Amino acid sequence: MDAEIQQGRMIKSIVLCAVLALILSLVGVIAYLNSQGVSPAELARRCAGSKPEWSSYEEDIKGLIGAMPSAQWQGQPVSAERADRGVRIAFQLAEPWARYPFAMPILLRDPLGKHYCSAAAETRGNECVYQFELEEASVAATIPWIEIRFPHGQQRISFDAHGKWTR
Repeated sequence: MDAEIQQGRMIKSIVLCAVLALILSLVGVIAYLNSQGVSPAELARRCAGSKPEWSSYEEDIKGLIGAMPSAQWQGQPVSAERADRGVRIAFQLAEPWARYPFAMPILLRDPLGKHYCSAAAETRGNECVYQFELEEASVAATIPWIEIRFPHGQQRISFDAHGKWTR
């Protein structure tokens, strides 16, 4: 009788070890798959289709573009200028985003409280120039400053008398 009980316990132990090994293997495979980067083509598609909100920008870009790509974006504004019907802001970017031919969406808020998502962006080397098209009321008001939201940051930019700002 004791031998049967002992054999039953041994079988339970073996089954339990096998189940734990299977669970650990599945966790490892899932972790490996999640650690793989998103392809540049998929990132471009996600960036083009995303319209984050001002109040939830950080959460929105993580959800719309991905937590890892959002964490990898490192950049700082280096210049800005008022243009004919909008604003252009140049960012100095670090790898890997400096080599992509597309841009992470950033946001602008004008003194009238209007929010804008970057309408277009042009990449040149490790610089990305974002363009924003402003509403007629903001263009007519000759805005003195703007606020921008970008991954890991928010900044107010005050324009000089010529409508320019440089770091």
